[in-house]
Amino acid sequence: MLESGIHARKIIDIELENIRKFLYSKLKIDTDVFYNKYKPHLAADEMFLMGRIRNLFNARFQASLQTIEDFHNKYGLPYLNAQRNYFHGNAYGILSDAIRKIETTVLENKISIRKWLEIDINSLLKREESNRLEFKSTFQWDVRQKKKNTDLRAGAINTIAAFNNTDGGDLLIGVEDNKNIFGLEKDYSLLKKQDKDGFLLLLTQEIENKISKDFVTKIKIQFHTINKKDICKISIKFGDDAVWIKENKKSETFYIRTQNSTRPLSPREATEYIRKKWPHAK
Repeated sequence: MLESGIHARKIIDIELENIRKFLYSKLKIDTDVFYNKYKPHLAADEMFLMGRIRNLFNARFQASLQTIEDFHNKYGLPYLNAQRNYFHGNAYGILSDAIRKIETTVLENKISIRKWLEIDINSLLKREESNRLEFKSTFQWDVRQKKKNTDLRAGAINTIAAFNNTDGGDLLIGVEDNKNIFGLEKDYSLLKKQDKDGFLLLLTQEIENKISKDFVTKIKIQFHTINKKDICKISIKFGDDAVWIKENKKSETFYIRTQNSTRPLSPREATEYIRKKWPHAK
């Protein structure tokens, strides 16, 4: 009994070590991302890492637990309850250590993912407009006429579609072509709910109406405060599918990015473009 108990403990220790190696290898990748080596689009603060590591732990924990149970069913584990308690206690100890490592890493480097996002937005503001970056002063406030102009919405929505159809990109609303921060305050003033939530509601509704409801779930919309003014960053990946802009009930237009501009393609051009860009599309 003693010998089989020792053997069982070795099996459990192997599974605990597997959990530790798994978590720390994933944590290494995430902290590389955290320090901007891969420049992903993240959204939140250091709780992102903690939530992710907990999810990874839960998946690996259940797999190891199943391995131990299978071993018990096949060979029989002596002192089963004690073995389970040993596994549970040590496994959650590994999770606690991983979370403390995240907290220590954040503290030592005096940075969080929220701060990382500020660095990211500042780096974008240093760049020139290109096929992957566009600045818009406003969404529907006409700077010249100093009044609401809903026709201006199309400029932003068409650009979002064009990024999807080309190589992805970022649209910053509230930033002038010369990179001066205009802010969203004038756009806010036109809304029933004059804040970020009201602006987000209008923006998403316009995207749903002009592209599709499903498309909204495929982009990231974030707000940043620069020089005490709000701006909106919309990040779009190259799409799995081409998207068209609904001009009215009978017509649609296909947009792409060329250099630093958004332009429409004729139906014939669009068909050929889509065939080459999405060769496996039906």
